[in-house]
Parts: sequence; C-alpha cells; structure tokens
Amino acid sequence: MAGSFVKAHPQTYLAHRMAEMARGAYIARLDLAESHLSGVARKIASQRAALDRAGLGTTLYALHHGAIMADGRALRPVTGGHVARRLAHYRHFWRETGRDLDGAAFLYIRFQGAGPGLLGLLSEFRTRSPHAPILLEMPTWPYREERRGVRQHALGVVDDLYAPRLKRYVDRVVTFSRRPEILGIPAITTQNGVDVAALSLVPGPPLEGPLRLVGVANLGVRHAYDRIIEGLKAYADETGRRDVVFDIVGAGAQKPELEALVALRDLSDIVCFAGPMSGDALDHRMAQAHFGVSALGMHRISAETSDLKSREYCARGLPFITANADDDYRPDKEAARDREARRKKNEMQHQRNLARSAGPAHADAAPKSQLGSGRALQAARKRAELEATIQRVRGSTASLGRFDKQLEGESKPRGVKRSFQPNELDARQERASNLKLLANIDKGSTESEMNMRKAIKYASQAQGSKALAQKAEKRRK
Repeated sequence: MAGSFVKAHPQTYLAHRMAEMARGAYIARLDLAESHLSGVARKIASQRAALDRAGLGTTLYALHHGAIMADGRALRPVTGGHVARRLAHYRHFWRETGRDLDGAAFLYIRFQGAGPGLLGLLSEFRTRSPHAPILLEMPTWPYREERRGVRQHALGVVDDLYAPRLKRYVDRVVTFSRRPEILGIPAITTQNGVDVAALSLVPGPPLEGPLRLVGVANLGVRHAYDRIIEGLKAYADETGRRDVVFDIVGAGAQKPELEALVALRDLSDIVCFAGPMSGDALDHRMAQAHFGVSALGMHRISAETSDLKSREYCARGLPFITANADDDYRPDKEAARDREARRKKNEMQHQRNLARSAGPAHADAAPKSQLGSGRALQAARKRAELEATIQRVRGSTASLGRFDKQLEGESKPRGVKRSFQPNELDARQERASNLKLLANIDKGSTESEMNMRKAIKYASQAQGSKALAQKAEKRRK
C-alpha cells in the first residue's frame, strides 16, 4: 500500500519525509560575500526562511571571502589572494562540507556544475544516510549555452563527464523548466520567488524630466542590455533627443563589453554604470527609476528559466519590461491552460477515431494506452488510408466492386446502396408517373422535380417573368 502511494505521489511523499525529519543542509558553492552575488544571496536567504516556516530548518554551507562557512562557523579559513580563494571553491569546499554533514536529515544543493568533489560528497552522504532525501536545484536548464570563456568551457568538460552520474544519488531536481525529468532524475517544477516582506516599495519619481530606466543584474548574456543601448542610440539619432537615461547596477562578465559599446555609441551621458549596490543605496537608486529592465536575451541561451529580477521589481511596485516568456506574468494564463487541456482532449479523441476507423479487430487488439503513440497510431492511420482507397476504387465501377475479388481482411463496404429503375415499365405505371410530374408543375410545389420560379429566375437572369416576356417580344419584332 505504501509503495503504491509513493509511486503515485512522489513529491508529496518526499515533502512529508522531509517534514518528519530534523534539520537539513542548504549547500551553495558560492562566495556570497561578493557584491555581484547579492541577488543570489537574498534569494537563498528567502528560500531558507520559507523552509524554516515549513518546519524544515537548514544549515547554510557556503563561502565567505574564500572561507568555507557553516552558518557563520568557519570550517576552513582561507588566507591569501584571489587564487587561494578560487582553490577553495574546487579543492576543499565539498570535502570540508561533507565532513560536517553528520546528522543532516536532507540535502538541498544549489547546482553549480558537476565534478568529482560533488559526486564524492553525494556518495559518502548516501552511504551514511541511505534514506535521507537529496534535492538538486538547477536554476537554468539547459545550462551549457551559458558557458563563456576558456575557464567555463574547461569546467564544462568536467561537468559533461560527471553530470550523468548524478542520478545514482539525487532524488529530485528542482527546476524552473517544464520537463518531467532532467539527466534521468525526476523533476519538481517550480518558479523563482522573493521574500516580499524583505523588499521595500518604491514611491516612484514624478513624471518630469528624463525617463529613467534601471537594470539590476549580475551582467550576463541573458540580460542583453546591449539591446537597450542600441535602442537609445537609434532614438537619439532619429529624434535628436537624449531624454532617456539607463542606470546599470551590478557587475559581471558582460560589463566590459557593455562599457565598450556605450563608448562606441557615444552614450556615456545617458548610460551610467553604477556598480554593485545593496541596502539603502539600492533602494534609493530604484526609487529614482520609472521602469525596471529585466532579462531581454533568454533566447540567446535557449534555456528554460524563471527570471528573479522581474520578481524583485514586482515586489517593489516598480513597472518593468522583459523579453522572457514567463507564465507568472501572462494575463491569459488560465485561458492558455484551458486551451492546452482542450487540445489534449481533442488529440485523444482523434487517436480513438483513427483506431476505430481501422476496424473493430484492430481497435480491440491495440491497448488504449498505446493509441496515439508510436506503432499503434501509425498502423491505424495506414489502415484507414488503405480502406478509403479501396472504397474509392469500388466506386469507380457501375457494380460498386460487387463482382471484384475480396481482399484478405477487407471490411464490408458501408454506406447507401444505389438503386436503379427498370428499363421497361408497365404502361399504367409510366402514365401515373407522367401525370404526377404534370400535377407538381401545375401546383408549383416546392418538392417538384421542376421549379418554375427557379427556371424563370435563371432564364431572365434574376430580372423576373415580365422582363423575360419583354425580351421575347423584342425578338419576335
């Protein structure tokens, strides 16, 4: 009984199991002290707060200025410069975290790429806690097109090697994609979210002076702020006006390219790079903006994701623009869901009709679960086409193929049979038929074989009997 419930409701079962357990672990191999990751840090804090309200307390394992931390407790202090901190990411983080996981009831891991360190931690934890749920959050799928630069491509090679092995240990993938599974692991589809209570509403500036846009992001390919910059250039050239200002808040890999583009287009006076901001400074900058700019280039990475920044704009009460097809902001969301349900229903009915047209024997032989999938649907369609062709060939002969040789498995023709009057009739029958015809003509019955009104209308070209008589009189003269 329990096994059948688990199979039918795996996500519900997983949530109940986690709720019954003690404190779990939230693992993020990120240096959350870095300014360009302030948005990610806020999201993780919001997720942990939501888990805590649900009775699922967590210990956060992350990096802070290179040091490996567990809720403020240093597992491994790291000294040195940038190189030393990077080594902490790849050499020590998973090992030190794994050693501290004794007693963790579940794992929630923010995925940053697969590698020997992550697989080693999962293997060791699964051995110690074989029944503890392991969830892996993939904010973006597929993520391969986000790789930029030599370092990311090198790490991508490692990820491609180790990612297929994740299904040995991970119970569920938490994703913003609509796919039922990722890397062979069942998926839980969700949407990005923010802690609304932690964000202050912006009053909005007066509608005077220049129109101010603000984009807050860890600048990457998906944000495509170059589209705004090129638009400002086209607007300035066509109108001669420079009354639209764009404030870019944040850092990231795309910042040097955007700075070069602004200099090339001579827009330094209306495009401002404010750098990373947080707290009161960010609130003040947001309060000066009329519109927020969310992701404009999701098509460039061909990925399914849920934009975090648009939700922060929304929580602050700031209107925003986006080029991402986000179901949470579709006004026709319910109507689209209904259309999809009707489409699936019609498709199922279409499949049943195809199977039915293939004949009772075939319909009974094919399981209902296979009607529309694969070989059953293809066979039903071919059989229906063949039956239609046979009927057309039969109809080309006067006897309707009555004297043709029956094919093996051929069904009997269905439809109305043609009837023919005998060539020779009794004199009394012929006389009665002619009298009936004349009577119908005289009465002008709508059921007559000849309709005088239609005949006059046709002969006079819809001008009436009077016009027809006048034409006849002219011809006689």
